[in-house]
Amino acid sequence: MDLVVEGKAYYRGSFENCCIGVKNGKIAEIKKTLKGDKNINFGTKLILPSGVDLHVHFRDPGMTHKEDFSSGSLAAAFGGISCVFDMPNTIPQTTSVEALSDKIDSAEKKSFVDFGVYSGITDNNLSKIEVLGKRCNGFKIYLGSTTLSLLYDKNKIREALDLVGISGKPVFFHCEDEECLIQHKKTKLNLSDHMRFRPSICEEISIKKVIED
Repeated sequence: MDLVVEGKAYYRGSFENCCIGVKNGKIAEIKKTLKGDKNINFGTKLILPSGVDLHVHFRDPGMTHKEDFSSGSLAAAFGGISCVFDMPNTIPQTTSVEALSDKIDSAEKKSFVDFGVYSGITDNNLSKIEVLGKRCNGFKIYLGSTTLSLLYDKNKIREALDLVGISGKPVFFHCEDEECLIQHKKTKLNLSDHMRFRPSICEEISIKKVIED
């Protein structure tokens, strides 16, 4: 084995003291005793699998004064997250083949963990879904305005889903009804107004629409 990690792990229905053998970056064996090129013994400490975060906003490219793939993925690694999936509302928005390729190429150089990238769906890129699906890990549809709004027409959900279905990639929704948000919007907002500006009823309306379609 390249690496053997020893400690307590949940295995076959119970917590057991065991050795986890890693070869070529993958778990190869779990036994009571194993020897490897490198051994790490955690005693009775609990060994947990790393987490996967399906929803991160690394703001890279375009807003890297907030965070980028390097700082965000490093924080993920320190928090026990080994794989992240980045949202498409960056600058430029990840809605074109060029923007998607540029983000992936940049992330490959910067990221400390495994990553995936979503492509946003807009009213203007439906014809590109098939080719986008060859490189992205999934699609995101925004039904309510948020950061760098990628607002999509809620009356065209079925059209988008049919096209995404051909690509074989999953689709994720930002479920807030835009008309409902506008009704609750105030001229001047404080941080304390956020929940009043975006009440749960706006989510409920949007979720119902998606389910019905």
